[in-house]
Amino acid sequence: MKAIDLITRALVGAGILASGETPKNDEVQTGLQVLNDMLDSWSVSRLFVYQLLEENFPLTVGKGTYTIGPGGDFSTARPIDIQSCYARLNNVDYPITLIDNDAYSDIGLKASVPGLPLFLYYDPQTPLGEINFWPVPSQAMTFFIQTPRQLTQFTDQTADVTFPPGYAEALRYGLIVRLAAEFGLPVSQAAAELSKSSIERLQTNNSTVPVLRPEFSTGGSGRFNILRGY
Repeated sequence: MKAIDLITRALVGAGILASGETPKNDEVQTGLQVLNDMLDSWSVSRLFVYQLLEENFPLTVGKGTYTIGPGGDFSTARPIDIQSCYARLNNVDYPITLIDNDAYSDIGLKASVPGLPLFLYYDPQTPLGEINFWPVPSQAMTFFIQTPRQLTQFTDQTADVTFPPGYAEALRYGLIVRLAAEFGLPVSQAAAELSKSSIERLQTNNSTVPVLRPEFSTGGSGRFNILRGY
């Protein structure tokens, strides 16, 4: 779909333009900015993202912490989240479990325990995210990672971006709602309901089985201790 077509229809739907009226350049530029802001906002939520990107990177013996992002140890786009990951050694794949900050904090010996990485804690810092493995890799191996691919933005009003079925309606009515707010106009109930229902359909379609994470709450301190195993 072309940005100018989407923006024009949304400007009409929001009551900013009359049907058949040609938008002014400043209206198009505002629409383009609002559209890209919406896509950027949607990219933060996994349920808006329809594609996972798998990449692989080498792991260094004895190195347990890596930066990820442009110019980092893993030089690629900085992921907002990690969907799943595993390590490959001698053509055998070993799953790595994603853990949260609390579980990672429970590990007392973070850097001095070598072995096959079993757990990964991802800290999505800016500009470079930080990936922490435990145990620290004891052999050279390959790390595979699946991350939600951010939605493609429109570079200009003539840009033509392809989205899967269902996105056209969600983009149109989502943009109508946001442009109405941008221009200080009320949103029609029909547009608001269509925006809500089309987004819900997208999120249902994009939902997948979540990455299995260990259950940490077992009484006592309330958190699973990786080193103790209970």
